[in-house]
Amino acid sequence: WKYILLVIGVIIFHGIVTLPAVLAYFTKINPYKYLSDIREAPIMAFSTASSAATLPVSMRVSEDMGGVSKKTASFVLPLGATVSMDGTAAYLTIAVLYIANLAGVELNFANQLLLGVTVVALSVGVAALPSASLVMMVVILNQLGLPTEYIALIVAVDRILDMCRTSLNVTSDLVVTKIVDMMKV
Repeated sequence: WKYILLVIGVIIFHGIVTLPAVLAYFTKINPYKYLSDIREAPIMAFSTASSAATLPVSMRVSEDMGGVSKKTASFVLPLGATVSMDGTAAYLTIAVLYIANLAGVELNFANQLLLGVTVVALSVGVAALPSASLVMMVVILNQLGLPTEYIALIVAVDRILDMCRTSLNVTSDLVVTKIVDMMKV
């Protein structure tokens, strides 16, 4: 339960503190009003656990409720649905550190740095489908020499965490889309 709470806590923190701060800094708009206006897309993402399935809703919501131009939305959102995986990166990092802790393996600084670089690189390539990050987790565990058997513990709670991280991924895509739309010349 501590693992689940940590993952959800990091996702919530990123969604209600980090992303609004970035949005406010770059656009000078009320980030919470914008997030409220576009809430339909993250809710859809939560229910489907798929950024790809949510893409049509994200595009409609960003244009109709978020005030983003169709041109910007049609370029940034499809790109974001495939490469912008904030929630997945956070989830993979926490999951791998959790497994290392369970296995009694202490990761030195070099391994932690390798973990960070690998997670960022792999989260860019994760498919926008439910539970796709579990495949990436096997790659990371093998790279760090950690036992892959512990994934069985992760799989048991993966669906609810997948729903949460997908919602964050879509929210992040919508925030970036708004920033790009407001900063274009």
